[in-house]
Amino acid sequence: MAAPEYELNLRDYWRIFRRRKVSIIGLTLLFGLLALGFAWLNRPAPLYQAVAVVRYDRSMTMSGFMVESMAASPGDAMASQAAQIRSFPVLARAAKALDLIPPDQDAEAIARNPHYTEIMADLRERVTATQEEKTNLLNIAALAPTPSQAAKIANEVSRAYREENRLLLNARIIEARRFIESQVGEVTAQVQRAEDALRDQKEKYGMASLPEATAIVINRSAGLQVEAEKLRLEAVEVSKQIETIKRSGAGPELLRYAGESGDLTVAKLNGMLIDYMIERENLLVATTPAHPAVKELDAKIKRVQRSIDERVQVLKTNVLQSLGAKLQILQARLGEVGGNLSRTQATEKTLPEIARQFSALQREAGINEALLSQLRSKLAEIQIKEREQIEEVKPVRPALVPSLPMNAPALGNKALAGLFIGLLVGLVLAFVLESLDTSIATLNDVEATLAVPVLGVIPQMDPKIGPEPLPVLEDEEGQPRANTSLASLLTPESGMAEAYKFVRTNLECVSLNKSVKTILLTSATAMEGKTTTAVNLAIAMAQAGKKTLLVEADLRRPFLHRVFGLPKTPGVSEVILANKSWKDCVRGLNDLLLGGMEIEKLLRLPNIDRLFVLPSGTPVPNPSEFLSSKAMGELLEELRLEYDYVIVDCPPILPVTDASILASRVDGCILVHKVGRVSRVTLKRAKDILEQVHGRVLGVVLTGLRPEAASGYDEASYYNYPYRAAGVRRVSKPRRGVWASITRVCNQPLW
Repeated sequence: MAAPEYELNLRDYWRIFRRRKVSIIGLTLLFGLLALGFAWLNRPAPLYQAVAVVRYDRSMTMSGFMVESMAASPGDAMASQAAQIRSFPVLARAAKALDLIPPDQDAEAIARNPHYTEIMADLRERVTATQEEKTNLLNIAALAPTPSQAAKIANEVSRAYREENRLLLNARIIEARRFIESQVGEVTAQVQRAEDALRDQKEKYGMASLPEATAIVINRSAGLQVEAEKLRLEAVEVSKQIETIKRSGAGPELLRYAGESGDLTVAKLNGMLIDYMIERENLLVATTPAHPAVKELDAKIKRVQRSIDERVQVLKTNVLQSLGAKLQILQARLGEVGGNLSRTQATEKTLPEIARQFSALQREAGINEALLSQLRSKLAEIQIKEREQIEEVKPVRPALVPSLPMNAPALGNKALAGLFIGLLVGLVLAFVLESLDTSIATLNDVEATLAVPVLGVIPQMDPKIGPEPLPVLEDEEGQPRANTSLASLLTPESGMAEAYKFVRTNLECVSLNKSVKTILLTSATAMEGKTTTAVNLAIAMAQAGKKTLLVEADLRRPFLHRVFGLPKTPGVSEVILANKSWKDCVRGLNDLLLGGMEIEKLLRLPNIDRLFVLPSGTPVPNPSEFLSSKAMGELLEELRLEYDYVIVDCPPILPVTDASILASRVDGCILVHKVGRVSRVTLKRAKDILEQVHGRVLGVVLTGLRPEAASGYDEASYYNYPYRAAGVRRVSKPRRGVWASITRVCNQPLW
């Protein structure tokens, strides 16, 4: 017969969860711990990030405007400065400050050394520069495996960027100061020599001054010579600049002469070129120059170099044109002043020789003094500008030592994810096991499978819970266990006793219109509670005023006599062998009192004197033949006439044939089934065997049931309803702990 189908509702899902709660909770915790452990073992090496903040205030000097006007595409100033922070000059200066590269290494030496190149590439990967939104602030972030190292790198890069920017802005001022200082020294020596010669001339000829006409000519000649010397010096300086630019090509001199702020386009292209070269060197460590990646980098390097050359050529042309025009103006002015000087010197030749010598010395001294005064004035201006130290970059906030790594593993999130996955797996596994479970699942399932009614549901209860604890009884192996077999006798007000009374009531309803006096109790397999059910059903019948006999027909492994503390012999085997009369073998109330039962407990129960027990007797080698004998049939007939009910406890029906032999000789059979013990196929097979031998199956008694374990058995929880007022019923002390709390929550009823 196919398994019956039924629709699952919310209560069924809750039942499945509570039945499989150990597996679900265990898998949830297991996956959570596995996820936590996996995340901990695979956590990345800690990386700390420190951020230094600087402010970039763009210089508005005239030279800066000149560079911007000459640039073809100046671009975003803040983006250019962010790229400048990660440029080769800035990072090289920072690497030297961090003691990663010796301070005496220049740019070419760093570029040629593979070790230094690798250091520069690593430092560039650690440093990032970004603009803070809609501000002139730049965030310089540095990554490092230790907090102090991250803060140190960020601060040193910030300092190197500030110093490099300051040097670029003030490089021309410094160069001009050095040039003027050298000129001041030379002119000072010339002034000293001219003054000494003029003093010697005055002492030799005794002349204090020249005539007025002679002095006018000499002074005019001296003024023209001073102006001519000034123009000559300026022309020499411009010529030197032109020669330097022609000779240096794309060197820093071109940017310095182009303007104080330099050309950011060329700087950005230079940074790209250095990055490509560093990347190429890193690739060559593991590959050959013929590798496609290296060839692609070579093509990029050529394109960037070509762009740099084109940009430098345009810039160089513009600067040379400007300086050439200035040189032409100076040379024209110098030619004009030279012509006037030649005419004045021709007039001066007509003067007396002594006057000419005196005027020449006086004129040279005046020229040198005027030139020295001009140079000193210009030197003072340059020194003032140099002391001003024009800066576009100012620190706003230094990098602080970070307290936490930026890549800290999210252990909590991963543990939660593992718990969630474990819960899903547990739920899926629970429903899979439930679908594969072939045991009886619901009351309707039992009735549909066996086509017989369920006479009662015996719940699984703690023997310690009730008005009185159950006594301890040794099992067949001598191990102590709670004597739940006498629950109806010793604890008549317990929920388990009520469950057996419920079976008694249903059995009376079934046999209302039929003569059912001899009842056989069996099960499909062992350990399903048939003996316990037989004992308690007999006690319940006796309490109802029915004269009841409990027969121990399990001649193979008798246990019923141990429940009551009675001797095993004489019994059924002696009656069949005609050694004893059955009346001599039946035990009554007096025998129960002698068997160790407390007199007060027995006497306070109603009609307990109507309970009788017939033990199994002496063990026999062939139990099946004994039970199938004619004497056994005659015994059952005699007992049927003497007692209101005869309860026969038989062995399981599938392992041995004893129950099937007696099934046809009794009025009805009750099949005892422990929920979850055997599959529905096995249970159906046991019922079919009884019917094949013409046994009449009255119904099924379900034992060992937890109300939360299966849908349709909720009435089992009603057996906990107390007889007396609150406080009489003993309740076990609640367990403490996390697992006990989880268990209590899971055991709460759905309603």
